[in-house]
Amino acid sequence: MSKTREVVMTIYKAYADRDLDAALSHCNDNMCFVWNAKEAMEPYCGECHGKAAFLNKLKMIDVDWEIVKYESVELICEGDSAAGRVQIEYQNKKTGNTIETEIGHFWQVEANQAVKLIEFYDTATMMASMN
Repeated sequence: MSKTREVVMTIYKAYADRDLDAALSHCNDNMCFVWNAKEAMEPYCGECHGKAAFLNKLKMIDVDWEIVKYESVELICEGDSAAGRVQIEYQNKKTGNTIETEIGHFWQVEANQAVKLIEFYDTATMMASMN
């Protein structure tokens, strides 16, 4: 198993178990995280830098959403880069609406730590579930 695959799969497992500290332990202190949507849409969208900012964004999600299922279904690695697909099921804590979708990830790993993650998701489905 490549080091890049090992790092990303370890993060996925920790995140699925909702162990944010374990997930972040495999991220560089200056981690760049990008949710590819405008921050005006939701406060956890946009870009942040550093573990503390990344953790803050993750905690913002937990205010509105419960993650019911988080499962890596595909991970393609080439050197220090990886592209992944994750099946995810969320329940909106305010409405009770549940959605299932896939998210796309683009990872950059250096010195056995994630340094960048860009996440793409179905913004229309997420917004519709909030009503």
